[in-house]
Amino acid sequence: MNALKRAVLTPDSKVRNTEINGTVFSEAQRGGRRLIIWMSGVSMINASMSTQLAIDHFHPDAILFSGIAGGLDPSFQPGDVVIPAQWMHQAEAAWLNPDPQRPGFYVIPEYFRPRYPNFGNIFPDDVWVVRKGETKPRQVHAFAVDPNLLDLARVTAAKVSIQRPDGSKAKVVIGGTGMSGPIFLDDRSFRDFAFQKWHARIHEMEGTAIAQVGYSNRVPILIVRALSDLAGGQGGVNQEERNSQLAASNAAEVTAKILERIESAQ
Repeated sequence: MNALKRAVLTPDSKVRNTEINGTVFSEAQRGGRRLIIWMSGVSMINASMSTQLAIDHFHPDAILFSGIAGGLDPSFQPGDVVIPAQWMHQAEAAWLNPDPQRPGFYVIPEYFRPRYPNFGNIFPDDVWVVRKGETKPRQVHAFAVDPNLLDLARVTAAKVSIQRPDGSKAKVVIGGTGMSGPIFLDDRSFRDFAFQKWHARIHEMEGTAIAQVGYSNRVPILIVRALSDLAGGQGGVNQEERNSQLAASNAAEVTAKILERIESAQ
């Protein structure tokens, strides 16, 4: 939050704070527009609740999220920024018993029709969701971010200069799939599975929840994540804590540049 406020607010910005159900929303003016900044809270349900609160009380034209993540794509390193085009759930799944008659197979419930590769006894599935203007729920595999905001991010990416923890130039990557779940992922085997089978490039704990709330309310969403770790792909102890400040600053810097592009496009 400190990194984001440093990046998007001027030192003389007048900020008005509003507390709703324990979440503090900071309101300021920027470029002739109203800007609301708040903390999502950790993990999926907290992110869903705070995003819905913001939509209900402040009616935003769009929501930009800035934060950190673990990298699944082996070409990424801590400090790199990734802005996925779509977001999927990691933990929406059926966990099944092994089939005693067929080693290596599982007992499939009558209702369930697996449509995706499984990770052991865990069979991923799609989430049921209904959205504004509709009454019939349907299953959604991945929630797309706003294409216009994604285009602005593409234009912005080439003009951002940020660094990795080792001092080398960090990448800003646009597109692909992000994955979220109520789990801190530090597991090389699942990391490899998610990248190889799902082509997921990053994993974190809030993005898909925010994208789903945006989808349901028809509010444009863009999620900017900088890598603090490799989600289990590292050798030895995960160094998320060591890299988190730099990653947060990188994500905030890119978010601020996208905001500038939004303002200039008005």
